[in-house]
Amino acid sequence: MSPPRPARLRTRRAVNICCAVWLKGNPLARDTSSEPGTVITLPTGAVCFGPFRFDLANVALSQGDTPIHLPLHALGVLEYLARRPGSLVSNEELLEAVWANIHVNEDALTQAVSLIRQALGDDPETPSYIATVAKLGYRFVAEISVGVRTEARKAQRPRASATS
Repeated sequence: MSPPRPARLRTRRAVNICCAVWLKGNPLARDTSSEPGTVITLPTGAVCFGPFRFDLANVALSQGDTPIHLPLHALGVLEYLARRPGSLVSNEELLEAVWANIHVNEDALTQAVSLIRQALGDDPETPSYIATVAKLGYRFVAEISVGVRTEARKAQRPRASATS
């Protein structure tokens, strides 16, 4: 019989499973419209809003060149909402999408949204990014744009010819 795994390893495995489930749901389709109800999917690009950039390929949030560190579940909530700008997303839908096969209650979602708001400097009373719809869910209210990673843009630029 093998000894029980330390709690640290069990937690890391749960987070990795969650991240894999969350990333698995990203289809390879591309839809850049921002009408309510539209799902924006760009697996190798980024969703930009305000001064922030969410790199989908690297699951990384940044403000300019400064990375913003958030737990994977909070990043999952942010990504799910940002891909549905203007749409009301129910608490149940968010819990199912981000936590999939892990049993958690709505407090986990509330905590994740609180961490996101703190990182973005968003005020729940006058939201710029995530609005709460009491007892129903959340809505991503910021204007977004869809962009490609900086490295891809640099690679696409034609180089100036050195010949005269």
